[in-house]
Amino acid sequence: MRQTSSALVIDASVIVKWFIPGEVLEEDATDIYQQFRSGVVELFAPDHIFNELASAITFASRGRSARLSAQDAREILSQAIELDIRTVQTTELLLPAFDLVHRHGASIYDSMYLALSDALPASLVTADERFYNVVNAQHDVLWLGDLPTQ
Repeated sequence: MRQTSSALVIDASVIVKWFIPGEVLEEDATDIYQQFRSGVVELFAPDHIFNELASAITFASRGRSARLSAQDAREILSQAIELDIRTVQTTELLLPAFDLVHRHGASIYDSMYLALSDALPASLVTADERFYNVVNAQHDVLWLGDLPTQ
């Protein structure tokens, strides 16, 4: 059953599209960002979302195929930690997430987003197609590309 709410849980696959240019579904992610910045929607996430973002930003700023300079990557991380996303400590989600890992076979990190979504309750938005396909039939999970644009 889908929630109609002004609150959403987002995972790292969504937030990374706000900051790394050229990502698939970038426009859809930007739409959520604009709704968030204008106060239309409140965003929630486990606090490890920033670790996952930092990992993606670091990857995008290293090596021969770097898409970001180290300076740009650092600025992105600085901007990201200033976002007013309501975070929940992973310790509060660990046990329900552990149960979800064994139920669905998803990673503990992905399962923490799902545990938070179930607890609030609020829809979880993801751009992780594999994760979405595993859990959407049993949980309130939305595919980023299916969301209506504002």
